[in-house]
Amino acid sequence: MTWVFNRTGESLPLAMLLHCGVNNYFSLAWFDLFPSLPDGYAAHAFLLSSTARAVVLLIATRGRLGCPPVRDAGTLSDRTA
Repeated sequence: MTWVFNRTGESLPLAMLLHCGVNNYFSLAWFDLFPSLPDGYAAHAFLLSSTARAVVLLIATRGRLGCPPVRDAGTLSDRTA
């Protein structure tokens, strides 16, 4: 969600829409798509898949998560001199 927030120009409604979509998917479609998965394992499977996606996204964006690089404003001695 941080990546979506940063890449959409810090649009909170779009981040909320993504959050709502994930919640709805997990509560409505998850059990229909995976009927043989026991109820106790559903949360673990979702946690594992979410963690794997987060790690891939962190590696792919090198930890920036879509946020533009911060320009160095200079050190304190550069500004006072």
